[in-house]
Amino acid sequence: MAGELEGGLPPMTEEQRREALEKARAARSAAKEARLMLARGEVDPIDVLQDPEGPFARLRVRSFLTAIPGMGTLIAYRLMDAVGISQNKKVGGLGCRQKEALATKLKTVVGRI
Repeated sequence: MAGELEGGLPPMTEEQRREALEKARAARSAAKEARLMLARGEVDPIDVLQDPEGPFARLRVRSFLTAIPGMGTLIAYRLMDAVGISQNKKVGGLGCRQKEALATKLKTVVGRI
């Protein structure tokens, strides 16, 4: 008990810490690549919404939306607000109705951008 914080996690060994840092680095790299794929137009955002997998599922919705070319932060927040999506929600955590509503709104907005 002397080395542990009350109610916290037990201390990590150097090896565990190194593994955790590498895992976090890989997750950030995968998320960055997913955003770049959206920005370059390599994937269709509507398709991603219908079946999010891998790094796309772990992206926050606001990060997903702002990665779309021409989509700014303000438009992304307004879309999320109109559909009723929390600011911290991840794409993989969206419900069927939220995905459908966001895809519908996204189709109208992307056509104007």
